[in-house]
Amino acid sequence: MTWFILALGAALFWGVSQVFVKRGFHDISPLWTNIFSGAVALVVWVPTVLFLL
Repeated sequence: MTWFILALGAALFWGVSQVFVKRGFHDISPLWTNIFSGAVALVVWVPTVLFLL
């Protein structure tokens, strides 16, 4: 059941980051869009890896 919670969390963060990326193309530079995407990836992947170890 843990995989289901992790999958939902990943889908949620993926969807939120996609919305910010799409909005970011109009409002902010691509540099900040990539920085934000990297931060979201760290927020998702680091706890996941630490949890699975």
